[in-house]
Amino acid sequence: YDLEIPDFGRAKLALSGVVLTSSAAAARVTPAADPHLVDAMPAPPSTARSFDRAETLAVYAEAYHGRGNSDPTVRLRTRVQGATTRQTLVDLTDDRQSGGASGSQATHAVTATIPLKDLEPGPYVLRVDVTSTNNGDTVFREVPFEVASATRP
Repeated sequence: YDLEIPDFGRAKLALSGVVLTSSAAAARVTPAADPHLVDAMPAPPSTARSFDRAETLAVYAEAYHGRGNSDPTVRLRTRVQGATTRQTLVDLTDDRQSGGASGSQATHAVTATIPLKDLEPGPYVLRVDVTSTNNGDTVFREVPFEVASATRP
């Protein structure tokens, strides 16, 4: 099998995969918690992609501002969009400074907490964008999920 491992340090701008959890995930048994995520998320990561309206979704990803990037600022944006309409229903934005000298490497934690109570039951897309405020370069990840129509047991 071919396996490609990206070198996030060489790219000017890169984004990890997106980790999701919910308020209900804390009630599930997790055999071995990732020590890095224990401090970053309120509950263990979840593979579930269907959530009840009473839940709150927690999002975690890492943005990599690589070497050679002359822009010290990136914009982190987390959105919930309707899966069919692509209408943005939740839009959270955070501008971050790299904290280092121009051209140095930086890692930014992308975190968001999204209450689902105001979303109607149905399919959605969670979109995480990282944009260089200097040149407009953007990388993104999308995760489809569903808000269930009834409370699950």
